[in-house]
This record gives sequence, C-alpha cells and structure tokens, in this order.
Amino acid sequence: MLKALGITHVLSVGENANLPPSEFRMLFLENLYDDGIDSLWAHMDECIRFIVSRSATITIAFIMHHLRMPLVQAYLFVRARRLNVIIQPNLKFMYELLQYEQRLRGSAGVFWGVLSKEVHGLNMCYREV
Repeated sequence: MLKALGITHVLSVGENANLPPSEFRMLFLENLYDDGIDSLWAHMDECIRFIVSRSATITIAFIMHHLRMPLVQAYLFVRARRLNVIIQPNLKFMYELLQYEQRLRGSAGVFWGVLSKEVHGLNMCYREV
C-alpha cells in the first residue's frame, strides 16, 4: 500500500517499522519514547533532511523549515490535514518546536505559557470521548 501511494522514505521514531528495507529508504530513531523525558532535539536536522513522516512533531518541524511557517501556523496546518485524528506532541516536544522556531526565525512567535494552554484546550474534546 505504501508503494502504491508513492511513499519512498520511512522515518521510524521509537520503534522499528516492519517493512522490507530494500523497498524503502529507512531512518530509525530507536529508544525515543513519547514520555515527556526523551528529546527529539538532536535529531531534528537529520530527520528534516530525510523526511516523509507520520510523526506530528517531526512533520511540524519539517513544515516550519521548508515552508518557513511559524510554529503555530505549522501546527494548525498539520492538524487541519489530519482531519479528525488528534495530533498531540507532548509538552517537551512542543517546547523543542518552540526552540526550533527561535533557531529558524530568530525569535518565538508565541509565549510558551500561551502555546501550551491553547494546545491543551484544542485536545480536550478528544480526551472527553
């Protein structure tokens, strides 16, 4: 199915994808967990050079980098295209995206307190189901 969709690269974050490596270019980032402790920071540039990814955090960073969007716009851009599927980078990943925005643009477009509160609010409807 992936080949039929034109997918040629697979980025696997945290666990190895069970795919034939001869059919896809693969990048594995092992031992990274969505636990609020592990960091993607050291891998951002490597992933962006490689990326076609389902990971919301890396996808947002990719959009920020290649489309030159600020973090909030990139977050909403990715979220809108996922339709009714939640994207929910943990707070550490969101903070790292804010740092990435500072690196790319020279300043953050939003205060951390505002960003974390708004993202939490957007995701509440999915938690109450």
